[in-house]
Amino acid sequence: MWLNKIPTRKTFFLYGYIIFTLLPNREQELTRYRYLVFSAHGYFDAQTPALSVIVLDQLNKTPDSDGYITASEWPSYDFKNDFKSDLMVLSACQTGQGEVLRGEGLLGLPYAFYVAGNKNTLMTLWTLQDESTAEFTARFFEKLKAGKNQVKALTETKREFMNSDKYKRPLFWAPFVLYGR
Repeated sequence: MWLNKIPTRKTFFLYGYIIFTLLPNREQELTRYRYLVFSAHGYFDAQTPALSVIVLDQLNKTPDSDGYITASEWPSYDFKNDFKSDLMVLSACQTGQGEVLRGEGLLGLPYAFYVAGNKNTLMTLWTLQDESTAEFTARFFEKLKAGKNQVKALTETKREFMNSDKYKRPLFWAPFVLYGR
């Protein structure tokens, strides 16, 4: 599995039921990690960007939780105190899309994370391919681990993909964008 390529204790990978129980962060578990990676499904709602969503769990739903976190719910999380990560990676489709609102910026998930206090977020502009996304994420984190800053790591990973035979089409490298400070 591609996660084995990134042996670091400073990255916390969040999948379905795991993130679903940890997001309230009652035990302050997430404050220990520099990088948070969400591997989930994402959907952009063009009609109502505040309803853009990350799907975390559909198997373990409870009366209190439907398994979704919408853009309008993210600001209720205190990223400065509850997460303290330098980078959140949303390995999910369409997480970087939004409606441009003059004076506010890009409404949707990017704006929601900004309002919540997240420092930097790697997001995507369209539907992703599983295999290439896993490879892209692994190469990106290899560069971070080697000491590159986030912008440089993203740029170099995109260039590697552009110059490869297998992933040279923009479908594989172009959807990744970095929002942040």
